[in-house]
Amino acid sequence: MTELASDDFWAEYQLIVNEDDEMRLHGRDDFDENFMLGIGQERFFVEVQNGRIEDVRSPPGFDDAWDFGVLGPREAWEQFTEEVPPPHHNDIVASVYRSAVRQEEGYFQLVGNYKTVFQNFRSVQRALNLMREVPTGEA
Repeated sequence: MTELASDDFWAEYQLIVNEDDEMRLHGRDDFDENFMLGIGQERFFVEVQNGRIEDVRSPPGFDDAWDFGVLGPREAWEQFTEEVPPPHHNDIVASVYRSAVRQEEGYFQLVGNYKTVFQNFRSVQRALNLMREVPTGEA
């Protein structure tokens, strides 16, 4: 078991994404967008080329350009990465809706270039959902 957002977590996550057939199909020659994940107060830069994660590092450096980010409290990420997430934490859109439209706390926020997110939505969604494949010991 690894702790969410630890170095071991990101190493395992990178392997899972890069070996995933669906991610390979959706991301090939198309998904070259770096993004940032905010887990509580921590920020992680995710570098993606051809649908493959090249690196995850924290904190993002001055030279790390990202197009969009998904930010949320650690508890929201812990719920999102459960094998069977609770309602409204099971999908990025469901969570963002709760914060953006309903103004509720404890859910994800989407920041940056929305156009880039939605042009690559299937790849973004798949990449984030694969976080559930890393064994963290969460419920």
